[in-house]
Order: sequence, then structure tokens, then C-alpha cells
Amino acid sequence: MTLGRLAYAHVVHPLYHFAKRDGVNRAVHELRRNQWLAANAIDAIQQEKLRRILVHAHRHVPYYRDAIDALGVDPRELARAETFARLPVLTKATIRRNHDRLQTTALSGNRLQLNSTSGSTGEPLKFYTDDGISTYLKASVIRNKEWTGWRRSSREVSLW
Repeated sequence: MTLGRLAYAHVVHPLYHFAKRDGVNRAVHELRRNQWLAANAIDAIQQEKLRRILVHAHRHVPYYRDAIDALGVDPRELARAETFARLPVLTKATIRRNHDRLQTTALSGNRLQLNSTSGSTGEPLKFYTDDGISTYLKASVIRNKEWTGWRRSSREVSLW
């Protein structure tokens, strides 16, 4: 590996994300650190993250507040497999009918980006994401490419 590629991989690329303050470096380190944990440790991390998502959804997403309240259960308890399955399945039709009620009230509109599926089933499904998902998508692409031997300094070709 040349000095230029090393500098790009270990200085330029990380500094770019540091300057953007997009959290990608932190997320890449978290994904790298967690990927080799024991299965029970990964399960515990996943359950805790799911618990936080469910608590957030109950507090800030009207659709989920109503759905969880209808179950008569504390949202923290839904993170367990036996109770999680009680949540209603979210279908495309449900999302379309409840589009406004599925948006978080915790973020202002300018922190949300409108996204959509390709519409391969006939009609694109529109939904919102925030910066957090973008950060983890970028980080997971980096980490997943690393599994193949790719590094930030590697050349690559993408075919679409």
C-alpha cells in the first residue's frame, strides 16, 4: 500500500467524516467492536437498542403509542421476544393509511428526509428517515466491505 493510500485511509477519510460531524467514524468503530462479540452479548445489545426504540416510539410516534397502549403493556417489556410478537405487523397499506401518525414528534421536519421504495410492486412507498439512519447505513457499508478485504484506501468498481 502506498503512503498516499495509507494517508487517505487513516487520515483524510476519517477527517472528512469528523469535519462533517456525521458520526460515521464512531459508528464504524462501534460496528467493528461489536461484530465479534459472543452471541449472547450481541443479543443483549440488540434487545437494549430495541427497548430504546420502543420507548421512543411510544413517547413520540402517535401510531405506536396507540398500538402499544392497546396491548396494555409497558413498551420496555415489548423488547422481549415473547411480547414483541404482539405488536401489529406494519404493512405498506398500514403505512400509507397512517403516514402522518407514523412520524416522530421528537424531530422537526427539517431533520427528516423523505425517502421512498422503488415502487416495484406498483406504487412507491414514501417514508421519512433521519441523519442517524444515514450514519449507520454509511458505517455498515464500510464495515461490510471490510469483510471482503476492502479498506478505505482500496480502489473499487461498482456495477449497478
